[in-house]
Amino acid sequence: MHPTLPDFNQLKKAVKQNLPATKTIRVALAADSASQFLCTALQGYAALQGVKLDLYEAPYNQIGLQVFNPASELNDFKAKYIILFESTQHLQKHFYHTPLAERGDFAQHRLQQIGDYAEAAQRNGAKLIYYNFTDCNDGVFGN
Repeated sequence: MHPTLPDFNQLKKAVKQNLPATKTIRVALAADSASQFLCTALQGYAALQGVKLDLYEAPYNQIGLQVFNPASELNDFKAKYIILFESTQHLQKHFYHTPLAERGDFAQHRLQQIGDYAEAAQRNGAKLIYYNFTDCNDGVFGN
């Protein structure tokens, strides 16, 4: 039987409880959408596991600027892990703004960009955690 995962309210409480930690991990998070809830969830779950998360949250929608600029706050932070979260909605918007003649290579260009993120993280001595895109609920009338 698997233990149940804590819900968001339990994670928020864990952050406020100042639980004892046996180790500290430096993590940087960059997202193209609001990431405050994700930061809270990460910190709460880490606290429940006995880990203090030293977390840097990059400014909204500045993934490329933070990852590729050697003088950025994200790179100065010297995180052990860099988490990148790009939303499906922004991906879709970017696809729709891509000229029709270039859409056939869209996926390949995105994969190349993710590879570039990983190389930049590695140059900074960090490991990259890249969130997968979620499915859009794009059914007619929500079905």
